Amino acid sequence: MFGFGKKNEPKLPKNICASEVLLSLEGLSAFPPLTTTIVGFSSHLGEITFGRKDEVVLPLDQVCGVSCFMWSREFTQQGSAWGGALIGGVIGGETGAIIGAIDEKGRTYTSVHTYKAMEIRYHPKNDSSVVKSIVVGEPEGSVPNTIFNMAKKLCRIKGYPEPLKPTIAPKGKMYL
Repeated sequence: MFGFGKKNEPKLPKNICASEVLLSLEGLSAFPPLTTTIVGFSSHLGEITFGRKDEVVLPLDQVCGVSCFMWSREFTQQGSAWGGALIGGVIGGETGAIIGAIDEKGRTYTSVHTYKAMEIRYHPKNDSSVVKSIVVGEPEGSVPNTIFNMAKKLCRIKGYPEPLKPTIAPKGKMYL
């Protein structure tokens, strides 16, 4: 009345999960591992969508399980001969550049990435005997518990028990 107070803003129905930016970890061939992906789901449309433009759609009736866990993978990549040449060139001139390029060419670097992750298990279209999975994770700097909250909502819609919250295992001694 008279323009004062809160405006009536349209509210999303409670069965729609706002899109979340997550990392593709495994199972989404349209999105290479460790690329950010928009993931959203809607129970009124009955689907989970991955991506913005080239959407991958998974109908909710094909989902057969949801779980949360800590995902950890080791990635190995070859050293860059150009990088070795550049650094060697700065330090030792032309000779250093040649030695740096040769030295770097045979090297590999390994890094371990750990993320809070959600696995969505599903039956492929027209084949209920096979179970595949899609794993998405929380990128660093995202809102904490994004994965867990999304998994909880999915489990509630599907009628599954609530997933366990992923926790980072403490380092050091482990007592039984």
